[in-house]
Amino acid sequence: MKISPLDLVLANDPADVFNSMDAKSKGHYRMIIGKLAAKYHLEETQVAAMVIQLAQEELDKSADERTSHIGYFLTGQGYYVLLEKLTGSSGSSARRQFFDKLIRVGRGALYFVSALLISVGSLALIYHFVLADSSHNLALKIIFLLLLLIPVSEVAVFLSNHLFTRLVKPKPLMALELTQAIPEEFATFVVIPVILSKPEQFKNYAKRLENHYLANNQDNLFFAILADYKDADSAITDEDADILAAGIDVINSLNNTYSSAKPRFSLFIRQRQWNESQNCWMGWERKRGKLEVFNALLCGEKHAGIELAAGSLEHMPNIRYVITLDEDTEILRDGAAELIGVMAHPLNRPVFDIKNKKIIEGYAIVQSEIRTRISNRSASLFARLFSGQTGIDPYASVVSDVYQNLFSEGIYAGKGIYDLHAFHQFLGGAISDNSVLSHDLLEGSLLRCAFASGIKLMDSCPASVVAFVRREHRWIRGDWQLLPWIFSSSRINGLSRWKMIDNLRRSLAKPALLLLIIANAIIFPEQFWLWLIFAGFEPVFNITTLFLGLIWQKIKTPTARFAKIAIVEQLTSILSKTVFSLVLLPYRSLTALDAIFRTLYRLLITHKNLLEWQTAETVEKSLLNKPMNYWRSMWMSWITGLVLLGIIIFRFSPASFIVWAVLATLWLISPWLSWLVSIKRRYTKTLGSDKQTESLRLTARRTWRYFEDFSTIDNHWLCPDNVQIYPGPKNSNKTSPTNIGLQLLSVMSARDLGYISLFSLLEDCENVIETIKSLPKWNGHLYNWYNIRTLQVLHPRYISTVDSGNFAVHLI
Repeated sequence: MKISPLDLVLANDPADVFNSMDAKSKGHYRMIIGKLAAKYHLEETQVAAMVIQLAQEELDKSADERTSHIGYFLTGQGYYVLLEKLTGSSGSSARRQFFDKLIRVGRGALYFVSALLISVGSLALIYHFVLADSSHNLALKIIFLLLLLIPVSEVAVFLSNHLFTRLVKPKPLMALELTQAIPEEFATFVVIPVILSKPEQFKNYAKRLENHYLANNQDNLFFAILADYKDADSAITDEDADILAAGIDVINSLNNTYSSAKPRFSLFIRQRQWNESQNCWMGWERKRGKLEVFNALLCGEKHAGIELAAGSLEHMPNIRYVITLDEDTEILRDGAAELIGVMAHPLNRPVFDIKNKKIIEGYAIVQSEIRTRISNRSASLFARLFSGQTGIDPYASVVSDVYQNLFSEGIYAGKGIYDLHAFHQFLGGAISDNSVLSHDLLEGSLLRCAFASGIKLMDSCPASVVAFVRREHRWIRGDWQLLPWIFSSSRINGLSRWKMIDNLRRSLAKPALLLLIIANAIIFPEQFWLWLIFAGFEPVFNITTLFLGLIWQKIKTPTARFAKIAIVEQLTSILSKTVFSLVLLPYRSLTALDAIFRTLYRLLITHKNLLEWQTAETVEKSLLNKPMNYWRSMWMSWITGLVLLGIIIFRFSPASFIVWAVLATLWLISPWLSWLVSIKRRYTKTLGSDKQTESLRLTARRTWRYFEDFSTIDNHWLCPDNVQIYPGPKNSNKTSPTNIGLQLLSVMSARDLGYISLFSLLEDCENVIETIKSLPKWNGHLYNWYNIRTLQVLHPRYISTVDSGNFAVHLI
């Protein structure tokens, strides 16, 4: 195997890290070296040798793996030392460091300034064109402007995020390649914190653990359920013994099925404690408490407050990291190893300020991308509308996150990986009891969290409107319970305070828009478009950018063709979600206000029930999807509709009456619409009409005709990738593993449809397979492109994982 001269030099990394890095990280280092070599008119190997020399000098001075790794001088603080060596001038590198810091600070400041300027400019425009010439008194104008503050800020922050995620190039996190093997020094637990109410739950949890294991079965990776019994009026209930027995059975069954010298599956469970604030027996501090005592146990504390009920900790290596997932979260193939690879890279490891209990460099938490699981055929219309970005894009690489790009910090969402000892040392006892419900953002703020683009976790979306809004209620309560931390803690930096404040601002967005609509109908009934600006800004912006992107693509590539169905589906999705968001506006607004005032009352007065919690599973199963339940739960919607109807009758304006009447009608019937979209779809197998069957068979026969006509002995029985009819005809005399696999499938389909005989099936398959045997390969893998006339590999020669995977699937 040929190795580039550059890699031969970089392999001498004094920290011995480069050879263990993944391909993307190595490529990033090569890219930086290539740019420096071109800029300073040097060979790449010369620049690499300088980097090796600087890293060796650091290793001689100290045993710090971080500063003695070549990456420290390519992407870290040592970059300016490298520039000094390249230029031979300390002054130029110092100036470069100063200007780079100025740019970073200025870029971050510009993000906030841009949001402020957009907000102020929008308010000024509305005042100038709407309020200035109105006959209303000054006090009423000021009130209306105040009502505009939150909606205007929504537009401003949306535009700023959109702008900066596109202007600022994402900086990838470096990572080690651990998908083949995870060393013992990086041993990791994958845990699912749960609340148990009945034995049957363990069936689902065991299946989830098993799936995690099958997708991530490297050594030194362990899997556990961290369990609490449900809240109760006593320390022990009659169901507890059955629940525990069921849990022990499923864990033992998994360990027996996937036997190992080190048992891979465990069950940890806690006993209830009396909580005066909640007035019940419950697991201490819920999920946060489970993780805290679990960390303490792994760090060697004997009386941590959690017991090992099944599995074994004997012969288990010292655990370095913990990956925490929700009960409905899926971790993809090798996702655990990829997360560990990011955490374990020397440039990402946390650097501690023990005195101030802070992490000054690196990260103690890494948050991955979270995608919504693709809805199955029986999923409700609501789940499909509000699932956000679903599934996996196999061709996607780096996804942009505005906080990671601008400030090198992400937002922790409670599903990711953390450094066990850093978490235990810096968070153990740091948060007061009965004070924090949503602890994820706070933990990420205290421990520095990175956003790992490209590593994906799959989550679920509530199937019904009521379940979705109840989840929002819990999230908003959790956000407002962080209010004391915004103004009191010295360990929280300014960026983290802004993240918390921004969450509070967003929780006010729905109520503010509802108040704006009502005020608009009362004060300016003729200018109905005022509220539409804010309700429709994001979808209009997204549709505009979609079409501008298509136009630009067409200008660049006039022959480009677009899938009209995909575009129509995307437009339908955007518009449907927008309309239904408007339908739910009163219900979500009341829910948000209830959560805010309930939290403030508990924070400031009662100090009770701050840990009120229901799992998503419990909420979903407790709901009866019946129309009357929606009319009762969503009373605010139809009452608001009646109020708006009364306003538009009292403040009758012929020019805008239809718009206001449609909106009022949507709110009046929103409980019924919410029930409709929350119904799980039922599918029955139906046969198409005779006309549809005839059309499909004709299409199938024409498709087979292509393979029949172009699979010839001159082509060694391989069909061309494509045939150009006009101008032409002209054959593309090349093929790929995907094409070959599809050709074999087409032969099978032709036999199933009766187009060929059994003898022809065998003959066609034999011809293609014999050709496959004769093709040049690399370690048994087909190359990506072949000339079908000569069977030679086309240049550049490479192996495509996508095509190889397609070919394997087609054969199966």
